[in-house]
Amino acid sequence: MGERDTEVLIVGEEALFNTIKSSIQGEEVPLSTVKEYTDQEAVIGVYQIGREELSRSSLLDSVISRMSSKDYANMLSSQEKQ
Repeated sequence: MGERDTEVLIVGEEALFNTIKSSIQGEEVPLSTVKEYTDQEAVIGVYQIGREELSRSSLLDSVISRMSSKDYANMLSSQEKQ
């Protein structure tokens, strides 16, 4: 998190949130408003989501799919190292 950041999304256990919350100046908003603060074109670029995919799937579903695939690949990789 940089000094110029104006929006932060914290996802995790409440204890983690409470630890981080004390160092953030600003207001807490409901998770349901996250779409209002999202640069969708940036998300599309970061996750390399094509327009064809977006015609069949929501942006959220595409991002979650990539995140879960990455987590699964990382899990497999760490198991192979053991």
